[in-house]
Amino acid sequence: MQIGKHRDAMIDEYFEYEVDVYYPSNRSDLDNSLKIQLDCLQVAKVIKNDNKCTRIVARKFIDKLNPRIEFRITLAKSIGG
Repeated sequence: MQIGKHRDAMIDEYFEYEVDVYYPSNRSDLDNSLKIQLDCLQVAKVIKNDNKCTRIVARKFIDKLNPRIEFRITLAKSIGG
């Protein structure tokens, strides 16, 4: 439900993932959430397979009143060199 318009996009090309994670406190580790996020995008059929992710840019923020994840997926120009 929270993915909204992105659901069923079924991106099957190489992509880059940029994400801002807003936690309610400083207790959580940013790196632990990345695998879960990509798996959820796959289950929601936003992406066909998370093995097509070529780059991840992740930032951590604290927002006690409105914890959330904001992300952007862009198609990668190429893989490798």
